[in-house]
Amino acid sequence: MTNLPYEVQMMMKYNATTVEDAIAMHRQGHVTIVDNGVSWSVHRLGVYLGVITWEGHKGTPRNVPCVPRNKYQDNVNQYRLLSVEPVSESQLRDEGIELTMAQMLEQLVVDGPRLVLPTSVTFAPRSYQVLKKALIKANGKYQGSSFGFDSQATAIDVLTRLMQGEDINIKKTLQYYPTTDPAGDRLLDGVKLNGKVVFEPSAGEGYIVRRSLAAGAKDVLAVELYEPFHEPLRRAGGRIIGRNIFDVTPDDVANVDVVLMNPPFSGAQDVKHVEYVLSIVPENVEIHAIMSGAVLVNSNRIYEGFRTLLDAFGIKPEDLPAGTFKDSGTQVKSCIVRIPSRRKATLAA
Repeated sequence: MTNLPYEVQMMMKYNATTVEDAIAMHRQGHVTIVDNGVSWSVHRLGVYLGVITWEGHKGTPRNVPCVPRNKYQDNVNQYRLLSVEPVSESQLRDEGIELTMAQMLEQLVVDGPRLVLPTSVTFAPRSYQVLKKALIKANGKYQGSSFGFDSQATAIDVLTRLMQGEDINIKKTLQYYPTTDPAGDRLLDGVKLNGKVVFEPSAGEGYIVRRSLAAGAKDVLAVELYEPFHEPLRRAGGRIIGRNIFDVTPDDVANVDVVLMNPPFSGAQDVKHVEYVLSIVPENVEIHAIMSGAVLVNSNRIYEGFRTLLDAFGIKPEDLPAGTFKDSGTQVKSCIVRIPSRRKATLAA
């Protein structure tokens, strides 16, 4: 049965043994009913059933494949023994079609950087939520009737990997929780960027890049490990200088004025990133970093050492309200650490 065209499988599934039975499928957009036949929206079903073309038939657009009632009945009778239990019209209308993940993925169409949902099949809400969750976890952006990615290559890659059964979770893999508007507002609060060069060491898809340029920055140097994010970063206006923050040298950032950063939190990566940035940027560069709430209380040696450094600078982290990153899919506690320029003078005092 799985080797049959998908539309034939649907016909069998809903036990559409007469034109009248097919009305339920028609109302879901699977078929178009004409006076004495069924015009299927997908040509390969018509071919499979031994379709003929009626040019100018009443109610039928020119060159639309149609199956006369008797021929439709003859052919469909061959599949009745394979049919599953009938589904009522109300189920079709109200619930849509229950499909497996693999069946739904087969219905998606790649259109540039988008994976487009089918118009000829309505997924049942329960099935659709499984598909939607998988595409969003793969960093797809819901756009009404489609899910957008940064490029066509990424869309194809995501579809291929999902069809192979892979569980793609960009946020978990990369610890990628994009900067939200509330976090961005607090990060940029009081920071003067007009005419300055900004460095963003974990730039993601370019949120901080866009905000910096909108605030008057003349250039934003960006580093991002995940290569599929590079294209949206460029579109945002970022100038990519590398993939790994720990490969960036002092020469790469010699002309930077301000650092704005939202590094990953897990495994104290935020502390490691900030400390490395401190080691490479000029002494007159100010650093503004969104960091984990662990910076405030965690007793691990790396956090205690970082708090000692902040104390030496006279820096008190700013708590961010609970739920600041809710729109990014996490309730993690966070804070902002602002390290001023002229740090050596601060320590000397």
